[in-house]
Amino acid sequence: MKKKCFMLVAAVLFSLQITGCGAINLTTQEKNVIAEYIANILLKHDKTYEPTFQYELEEEIVEEPEQKPAEKPLKDKKEDEESIKKESTTNSSKNNEEKQKYVAMSTIYKNNLKLSSSGYSFYKTYPQKVNAILPIEASSGKTICIVNLKLKNSSASSKKINFLKDNRYSYQLEVDSKKTYRALQSLLIDDIQYLDIELKSGKSHQAMIAFEIPEKAKKKPLKLLVTKGSNTAALKLK
Repeated sequence: MKKKCFMLVAAVLFSLQITGCGAINLTTQEKNVIAEYIANILLKHDKTYEPTFQYELEEEIVEEPEQKPAEKPLKDKKEDEESIKKESTTNSSKNNEEKQKYVAMSTIYKNNLKLSSSGYSFYKTYPQKVNAILPIEASSGKTICIVNLKLKNSSASSKKINFLKDNRYSYQLEVDSKKTYRALQSLLIDDIQYLDIELKSGKSHQAMIAFEIPEKAKKKPLKLLVTKGSNTAALKLK
């Protein structure tokens, strides 16, 4: 039977070569497949024939083209960039707040003295009284910010206060948590920097302090910073 199969295959190959179709280059595996296929067709009715060759065709591996992620529209790109910038700005503000740690105002003003604010106002000239002695005048593009303060004695005894002699306190106005401005030197009676009074138990005294800031800063959040030594306390102004 094997001999018959071999003769059949040889006949087929020989017939292909003489048909004028040109030379056919076949691999050994392809020749075996053709031989087995033809033998199966010709001898399928022969009960004594059993296929002897088992084969597997090599599958051709086709690489799929790499799919690139869809490019975002220009609008989405701009939104992503703005989101990153906002996040960066927020983180920067948080870092600045963490770096600048404030102490309680009671650490600055001890002996049961309490400082609070009763608001602030803006002026081109202060005070606005006619014939005022040595008024404060704002320069071009600037405004005078007067911060109204209240100093209270919460102790059970009178307190002698002389900030003119005890000049360890310094005052700054912080604008929008970014820039600070030093207090102006004035000859106003109620300027807290030169306060010299005796404050009785449970009583309060109205004081003030002046700053010169840009006109455009008038609508920004303001904060009064009071420093004594290495400690700084912050008072939000409303």
